Amino acid sequence: GIYTLTIKEGTSASITVPLGTYTVTETPKEGYNNISITPSTFVLTTDGQLVVVVNEKEIPTGSITIYKEFEEGIEDDTAFTVSISGPGGYSGSVTIAQGSPVTISGLELGEYTLTEATEEGYVHISDQTVALTLDEETLEVEVTFVNGPEEIIIPPDEPPGDEPDLPQTGGLH
Repeated sequence: GIYTLTIKEGTSASITVPLGTYTVTETPKEGYNNISITPSTFVLTTDGQLVVVVNEKEIPTGSITIYKEFEEGIEDDTAFTVSISGPGGYSGSVTIAQGSPVTISGLELGEYTLTEATEEGYVHISDQTVALTLDEETLEVEVTFVNGPEEIIIPPDEPPGDEPDLPQTGGLH
């Protein structure tokens, strides 16, 4: 027969069953991964025999790796700040630079928003804000922020012939 025992996390319970061989399984609680059940199979050979079954679980976590790049051909060591917000009120920031990616690990699964601060003299080539989701299908995500130099607009020289009229000097009349 099948015997079902429902218990809350962190508690214990007992059930009396006939002598025989048993296999223990658990339906994982949403948001948890079962690591092991020890013992998963056991044999009851005497009345009143006690078997302690231990189930280890973990809450899966994810990671985000953030890269900094510049327009093709540009080498630059300017540091940029990226702000991160996520589930459960998560809030933080990291500093990134070209060639030095930053990985944030142990993140709760859910939706995150990353926003790169604008640094003076630079423009965003990629999106300044990125939304992403960490879930059981996607535990690791990579994000790349790309910047370029801010273009300085220099007005063209005034075309010839458009010079202002100035009084002529010199000579007596």
